[in-house]
Amino acid sequence: MKKICQMICVLFLLLPLTARAAMDISPQSQTELLGLLMGLAEDHANKKWCRDSCGQIHFFKLSGRISDGELAVEIMGSIIGDQQGVLPLFGSVPAADILELKNETADVPLVFYNKAYYTFLKPGPFRLLGRITIEKNASTNFTLPGAVGKIELAIPDQEPLLDTVRWGQVGNSFQVVSKTQKNMTAEKEKKKDLRLGITRSYHVARDKTFVYSIHVIGAHVGQVISIPVTRNEKVLETTPPNAKISADKVDFTATGSENYFTIEGEWIEAEIKLTALAGTVKETWQVNCEGAYDCLFSGDVEKSVSAEGHEWIPVAGQTLHVTWKELGLARGQSIVAQEVLLDTHYSGDGLKQKLKLNLKSSAADHVYVGLPKESIPVALHYGGVPSPILKNKEDLVHLTVPQGETNVELEWETAFKKAREIPVPGINLPSGKWVFWVEPNKNENVIWAGGLPGSPVVLFWPRLGFCLLIALLFLFTEKKLLKEVETKGLLFVVLGAGFALGSTLDILFVLGFVAVIRLLKRVKKQRNIFGWIFEGLVVLALVCLVLVACMDLLDLAFFTASPFDHRDFCSANPVVGQYKPLSSLCWEVTTLKSVSDLSAPSILVLPTMVVRVIYFCWAIAGGFYFYFEMRNLWSGIKHYYSLGLKPFFKSRAKV
Repeated sequence: MKKICQMICVLFLLLPLTARAAMDISPQSQTELLGLLMGLAEDHANKKWCRDSCGQIHFFKLSGRISDGELAVEIMGSIIGDQQGVLPLFGSVPAADILELKNETADVPLVFYNKAYYTFLKPGPFRLLGRITIEKNASTNFTLPGAVGKIELAIPDQEPLLDTVRWGQVGNSFQVVSKTQKNMTAEKEKKKDLRLGITRSYHVARDKTFVYSIHVIGAHVGQVISIPVTRNEKVLETTPPNAKISADKVDFTATGSENYFTIEGEWIEAEIKLTALAGTVKETWQVNCEGAYDCLFSGDVEKSVSAEGHEWIPVAGQTLHVTWKELGLARGQSIVAQEVLLDTHYSGDGLKQKLKLNLKSSAADHVYVGLPKESIPVALHYGGVPSPILKNKEDLVHLTVPQGETNVELEWETAFKKAREIPVPGINLPSGKWVFWVEPNKNENVIWAGGLPGSPVVLFWPRLGFCLLIALLFLFTEKKLLKEVETKGLLFVVLGAGFALGSTLDILFVLGFVAVIRLLKRVKKQRNIFGWIFEGLVVLALVCLVLVACMDLLDLAFFTASPFDHRDFCSANPVVGQYKPLSSLCWEVTTLKSVSDLSAPSILVLPTMVVRVIYFCWAIAGGFYFYFEMRNLWSGIKHYYSLGLKPFFKSRAKV
């Protein structure tokens, strides 16, 4: 019995070590990571879980002191949909250890893979709080996945290389650098306010070219900004063109506190060797290799976690070595649509649609696009160059795709027949991202939109429900208190519902106006002259506010191009380098599925004339309502002012 008790004690002592070892997981391959995530999914009650585009991070905050070697982290966001999902948290170089991370009061499972942390969360909003360790008084490079709404750095002993608060970051990477790490010379002390951001972009093709984009902040007028170059870089052009070019640097002259410079040239060696500059310089390295060239990368710099291509944001002193070899043709080929943009314009009873394809092909081949029924193709461009349109017997448009990367634009017109769904062409290619732009007719208003994840939401219906609820509650309260409803109840509800088109706060002015009218007829206590002057001004102000609110609403309904304004609910940003009017509805879907698996976007429109007719009737109903209320107001004022005025002088009683 004694031995059994000793064995049980040993097991209890080993349990914490076992639990800690279970949290220290480092998969070595993609297969191991997916297997681990599947195991985490099986341990939760809800067996449904998603793997891609599951969550969004709205807020990321680091706080604490670098000198302590420990920072507090706060991450807020939500898991989209009704399935549990895997959420990439952050990566760091050097790698930071998470001491603890909790969602509310419960620990969350953690996985460390490819220099980044992942966790597994249930659907809905989350708020993660925890602590991480970093090297004391050292630089740490953090990377965040995807789009982050707000980044806040509350670190008092950091070198201010970045803003402490940033909004709307996409694929952001930032450095946390300790102030104690600075070792400035007298010249650096003189230029301590100077900040440089350099983006070095390299294009490896038949010609090896580079473009350096330089952003300088804090310079003085006339100050010389020197950008070092190596003997392998042949500078061909600068912006502005008056820069001084020498063998080892390019000198620019600052014209203000903020300056933008560019350096363009060729790389004349068979390799690229980069070393991140020291000091207050933030660098970004980008390398683009053509399909016919295979690039190899080495060095101690880590690739940006959120980058779609070859991109790095190094810490001072880190290196990158790029070599390449030209590939020859081989059997077997593939075509991938990296980005597909479908731009739809309403045109009377039909649609004008434009399909933009960014294709990459390992060899020259043919692609067929199936247009919607009753469609007439009108234009085809390859890289902006017009080309004849060819169709086969199945009415499929024939596209000739060259080797490498190409951009194709195909336009057509479709008889719409007032269907809600936007027709989507058939493309039997793997695609990375679909972007939908829909622009309705100028004489129509969007009252509903949907059909895709992240679809825009028309906010008119919640406003309408709020205004109706307020109007009905007021009538119910009035009947309860006064045992009657003095206004025409239906007209009051119609009037209240109309304010949903404008500001919902305007209905509160109407409620205050009606409440004052009810009180005037029931005043039984005398007021002095100051009381009835003040309350008279309140009545006058409410009358003016109600009239102004109604006039503004009628102006919106009758004298604006689109009473239902949906410019504030575009769910996705336009693609970089391509911009659409704010009046367009936008969707963005990232998927590797074929087009047959995508649900089509859909919108429901209402002619603007119908809106104007409805508000014409609303104005008539509102006129009748105000007619009845003004009668009540006049009778209330007569009652109030005959009762409420005290005599200025008291007369003595006659004997």
